[in-house]
Amino acid sequence: MKADAEVYYHKSSRIYIANVKSSFMYFYGGDKYENGRGHMFIKLFFLISVIDARGKVIDQGALLRYLGEIVCHPSR
Repeated sequence: MKADAEVYYHKSSRIYIANVKSSFMYFYGGDKYENGRGHMFIKLFFLISVIDARGKVIDQGALLRYLGEIVCHPSR
């Protein structure tokens, strides 16, 4: 499957968006860390929610991803 992904950083936020295409399906998803909160989601054809996760565990995982990647962007 072909996948296109982008990551955005802004102040203390990290947003990751991915588009995954196959011959018969299209998934859109991502995760973000913003204002101390995490959110992970995946949608089929932009319409059907496959995953929509929030909460303490997602917040912690999103923070760890943000801290792990921010060392590559010290000016942010």
